[in-house]
Amino acid sequence: MISQQINCEKSGRVVTVTSSSARRVKLTPAFKGAEVYKDGVLIGLNFDDEYIVNVGETLPIKRQRYKVKEITKMSSTESKHIGYNLIIARLNKSSMFLFPLLNYSRSYYRWNTDFINCFYKTEDNKEDVALYLWYKYNASIEMEEFESKIKKHPQYVETIDVDQYHVLYKFAVPVKYWEDFNLLTKGKYSYVSEVVKERILDFHSAGKDSPLSKILNRDSSRREKMERELGIVIPKTADLHDPMYEKDECYFNENKVAQSRLKGF
Repeated sequence: MISQQINCEKSGRVVTVTSSSARRVKLTPAFKGAEVYKDGVLIGLNFDDEYIVNVGETLPIKRQRYKVKEITKMSSTESKHIGYNLIIARLNKSSMFLFPLLNYSRSYYRWNTDFINCFYKTEDNKEDVALYLWYKYNASIEMEEFESKIKKHPQYVETIDVDQYHVLYKFAVPVKYWEDFNLLTKGKYSYVSEVVKERILDFHSAGKDSPLSKILNRDSSRREKMERELGIVIPKTADLHDPMYEKDECYFNENKVAQSRLKGF
């Protein structure tokens, strides 16, 4: 976790940005006068031109850089608006359903710290199906030790340095899971083997009443809830979750970090 404070004299505020994980940065304090909207959507924060954050641009925090994809309001436990979440990435379906096929646990892969997302193809090579783990890179002893461990993984293929601040670790899909892998990428979540269902639930520490378990087992209560919300009848053989879309499950070069406009920070 890294943090930085910026003194905005015109607005009389000290802005604090803190990376709570590789997928999210917290910005405080809340300041309605800084909020920039387009078509009702919060797209930026402008503290009297002294500190500006825009969706789609690169945010520097000390020596690190984060590309902001989305901005949401952050509330306290008392529902008081206290700041903003700068979303770098939202976990996709590959992270939930495909990543577990590589075995081990979330902690083994530094899920809560440096891991950002998982993909099963890249923009530069869409025909080469594999598992790509996208990480925030930082030059540290911990990262060196992690890389050394990752490179000994039986499915490890190569390391791809996508920019100065991020890396993709490429893994081959385990042969024994190929059929399940193909079913998952087609959105046939409930049709995978029982072994893979157990692997996915164990990886995410998800119980039998969790949404993940209900998706994998075509739970009747989930289907009934979806029918009420959508006003339709869902066949009992249908899966109860959206399929995988390329725009979410493919690593695109637009994720690369360019030089920040905020050079003074």
